[in-house]
Amino acid sequence: MGVPAAETIRTVLRAICVDGAPNRVGIAGRSGAARSTVASTVEFLIAQGVLVEQEVHDGSRGRPARELALGPRSPLAGIVAFTPGATTVAISDLHGTIRARRDARNALSVGPEAAVDAAALVLDELMEQQPAQSRVELVVASIGAQVNVPRALPGR
Repeated sequence: MGVPAAETIRTVLRAICVDGAPNRVGIAGRSGAARSTVASTVEFLIAQGVLVEQEVHDGSRGRPARELALGPRSPLAGIVAFTPGATTVAISDLHGTIRARRDARNALSVGPEAAVDAAALVLDELMEQQPAQSRVELVVASIGAQVNVPRALPGR
């Protein structure tokens, strides 16, 4: 089995995590991707541990439905929010569910490098609480700051 294109992987994960597609048919319907492309991409992601397939018994006759869910090796996101009073560091899964979070006194007053270093240490500590196969693939940071709109927008 070859490695699917990154855009195809993103399309499948977006259909599951954002659009709520429960299975291969739902992914194809929501994404517009060919069923064969969806099937091979889902099989690849299951083999990598990014997705798992679960049988769902709904009480009806016949074969149980199989739904897709995030697996133990699904990527995580690190989130850092610097505000005047505190720095919040969190880890989120692809559904946006916060798996771990810690608020700390703000280190911005000691400078940006120290603030980022302190946030990185907290992120490392939070990752130690996650399953061993988990990993942060993306870190998003925000800094709350006042913006002088008339000076910030050209032509005003």
